Amino acid sequence: MPHLNHTAFVNSRRDERSLGHHTLRTYAQDLRTFARFTNEHRLTDPLSKDDILAYHRYLRDELAAKPATIERRLVTLKSYFAWRAERNGALPSPFADVHISVKIPRRLPRPIDRDTLKAVLRAGGGAIDARSSLSAGHAIPDAQNAVTILIIKLLIVTGLRISELTNLTVRNVSPDGSQILVQGKGRKERSVFVPNRELQG
Repeated sequence: MPHLNHTAFVNSRRDERSLGHHTLRTYAQDLRTFARFTNEHRLTDPLSKDDILAYHRYLRDELAAKPATIERRLVTLKSYFAWRAERNGALPSPFADVHISVKIPRRLPRPIDRDTLKAVLRAGGGAIDARSSLSAGHAIPDAQNAVTILIIKLLIVTGLRISELTNLTVRNVSPDGSQILVQGKGRKERSVFVPNRELQG
């Protein structure tokens, strides 16, 4: 069975590309799936184009994986073998002559209907006092609801990802509340503007 150095590859992606925990965990999971395949089929290095095509059929026919999952696992594997080939020229990537096309059905995002959107934007008026949100060590339900409404409104108005919003701190917000400094994927920073005066307060 070929030796797949999962840990070294995942660590290199973390250190060199600053990838997030979820992405790194997915990489490791994808490589473990391939390791099981190579073990079951008793494959040995150097792996060939036919081995990769057989793995594609295994994902599609035996595991019945969704097209998006198949594509992701093949992309992870291709990245891994390119990384390995850079470190060991005696083990070239088996993807050199492989051309696999995975058709992924296009899914349109489901928009929030206008009435629901209006109801959310009208809800929970007024500023939130952080000091009043705790009473005898327990959060007051009204304050909790106000925070939830604020989060939903910010997601709608700014287009922030949930992960970006949950990682925000007070230091990321400008003094007047009109601008937010967001750290996205790959630790790239961008400024997001809050056009709604009610939310700026």
